[in-house]
Amino acid sequence: MSDEPEFDERVRAAEKLLPAWFVPRMMTDEWHFALVLTNGSLLHVMGIDDVHVSVDGLWLDVRLAEEVPTWMERSLPGDNICAPTSRTRASVNARHVMVALETCDG
Repeated sequence: MSDEPEFDERVRAAEKLLPAWFVPRMMTDEWHFALVLTNGSLLHVMGIDDVHVSVDGLWLDVRLAEEVPTWMERSLPGDNICAPTSRTRASVNARHVMVALETCDG
């Protein structure tokens, strides 16, 4: 979580673009989340860095998880996607996100 005014402003702006619980939560906390995509894949992320408006929709800049939580590999169907390298930044078109959920318990 950041106390920087610029970061707080980005969170407020993102909330206006995507008024869902997961946007401010995922922008202010480093945690294990999954985005269920329209093709059924689970994209494992640690957080959202920013939300952008583009001519083709809203884009989420995310930090990919480096590994899939073990229980998820056994419990949920579908492809589990995490960072294939140590570089964890990615952008996701929000129109392909059907569900956002937390994948670990404190």
